[in-house]
Amino acid sequence: MSLCLHCNLFTVKGNPVNENKYVSIFVMWLSTALRYGGLNGTDQIHLTTDIDTFEYLKTYTAFCGLMNTNTTCPTHLSLHSPPTTLREGMAMRYMKVKYTQDVYMYCDIDVLIVKPLRPLYESLPVNTLCLHAEGLLSDSNYGAAFSAEEQAMLPSVLPGFSSGKFIICGKDLYTRFVDTVMMLQAHHSSNYYTIDQPFFNKAVYLLIKDPNQLMMIPPTFISPNGHFFNTECILLDAMGVPGDGEVHFHKILGYFTLLHSNVLEPTLLKKSLKTYELQYNVASI
Repeated sequence: MSLCLHCNLFTVKGNPVNENKYVSIFVMWLSTALRYGGLNGTDQIHLTTDIDTFEYLKTYTAFCGLMNTNTTCPTHLSLHSPPTTLREGMAMRYMKVKYTQDVYMYCDIDVLIVKPLRPLYESLPVNTLCLHAEGLLSDSNYGAAFSAEEQAMLPSVLPGFSSGKFIICGKDLYTRFVDTVMMLQAHHSSNYYTIDQPFFNKAVYLLIKDPNQLMMIPPTFISPNGHFFNTECILLDAMGVPGDGEVHFHKILGYFTLLHSNVLEPTLLKKSLKTYELQYNVASI
């Protein structure tokens, strides 16, 4: 099965692009995706970004070097006007991309890819949404877009899902899902701490009525902030304060350095990350 790996990078209009820490974060993410993701010529990396950020990227030595030497898989681009708010920028991840691959995967650029991605999606049936369950829908970080009346009608034990990484097998489901998230955001003026994630979760529960359409990413495949790292780990998620580039930059730089120094191994990581977390006071949401 072939994969379209989609990511989002933006600079809010009026902010200096050269001060945007997410540009460096993106280049580190791209490096790990190309080196460890197991992608090939049938796959695709798709970047959604704004015009100002892309113009700056073209002057960024590491990005140009990766693009000039990338023989792993094609890289595609969607360009948009600079978003005027953080919420608009986060919503760019739901702007439809054209892809010919079998499976679509969205991945935030603060989620480093440390092993081949194929085990995440190779067994997915068509018309399936595969998600990472992080908490409960009753937590406002996931369920804030539901009204009080809607919340009262839902079981309290329903899971809340991360919008930072998700996989969709089936182009029709992909289209309906991203359209639903965009529709929900267009009809709500509320600003949430986790930005788009409450709308993402509401779209999941509005669309997926058949439990067989919903799959969970095995917890052993994801390491949140270095915790529970093991030999099966595929994604190292540097989760933190949404939209805070400084926080994410320091965490990603630390993990990236350990990864490329061959220190990021299951037998050594626990000690290494313990030291790193003490130094930078890393905390998950």
